[in-house]
Amino acid sequence: MFEGIDNIEVGMQFHADVSSGPGVVTVVSIEGDDITIDGNHPLAGVALNFDVEVIDVRLQLKKKPVMVYYWVLVVTTESYG
Repeated sequence: MFEGIDNIEVGMQFHADVSSGPGVVTVVSIEGDDITIDGNHPLAGVALNFDVEVIDVRLQLKKKPVMVYYWVLVVTTESYG
């Protein structure tokens, strides 16, 4: 993964193939020849707040062996004047 890199430092990020496909790993510690990387998403553990406006709620019927009702919630992050 680090081929061609002469100086690896804590905080550096690299693209890598992870179990879920392409991802980013971050170097979190270096102790001698041991390098510890973190493959979590950069926003993992960060509280995210979204300001949204619900613009429509619709009942959607799906026929299956048993009648099941699904609610579809349509959300936008754009503001309407």
